Amino acid sequence: MLRRDFTLDKKKYLFVEDMTRSHDMPDPHYHNYYEIYFLIYGKCNFSVEDHIYQLKKNEMLIIPPGMIHCGFEYLEKSRRIVINFSKNSIGDEFAKQLSQFRTDSFYIPPNATYVYELMTKLLDEYNGIDSLSEKMKFCQLHLLLEYVIRSRARFQHAPQNRLIETTEGFMKYVADNYSEDISVSNLSKEFGYSANYISKIFKEVSGIGFNQYLTLHRIKNAEYLLST
Repeated sequence: MLRRDFTLDKKKYLFVEDMTRSHDMPDPHYHNYYEIYFLIYGKCNFSVEDHIYQLKKNEMLIIPPGMIHCGFEYLEKSRRIVINFSKNSIGDEFAKQLSQFRTDSFYIPPNATYVYELMTKLLDEYNGIDSLSEKMKFCQLHLLLEYVIRSRARFQHAPQNRLIETTEGFMKYVADNYSEDISVSNLSKEFGYSANYISKIFKEVSGIGFNQYLTLHRIKNAEYLLST
């Protein structure tokens, strides 16, 4: 099943959840609000567009609207905080700054303890402390985003293993050519691997099947064309 969650685009929307998970997300999806995913402990794999990330404790993803993503292979029991919010809840300047995460969603907080404190305060306000919480939850969100944007680490990723790099190449090819009549056979000719191998590796390494990934890109583009 494919999920294309494109609601809440006109509202000042905020959702915060602290959850322990030991299983995969149900399916790949995209939506038109931002998502922050902070791993408190554990390990999991996550694909965002044509990137595959292997998350560890105190690492996070910032996923801008419209990006296909999927969490998969929770390698051990994991606890995470997820924050979803609309552009209307942060304003144009924050949205502009967050656009940098479109090319690389990965982020390591320089001070993970401080980030966790900010998120905990945000969660408390979201759950409601008193009559001020409706306003204060957005203030806490803005403080978190200010820290993330100003302190974003300038670093190079540790080298990915070759299988991940190869799969990211498959995903990028699909993302660049989804409007064409492409199939696994095209990838086979382009990369020199058998079609069966590509189908198997695409799903196992990215968490998304080839046909799912191609279909989501086509649906997302069709919705964009209908909205313009």
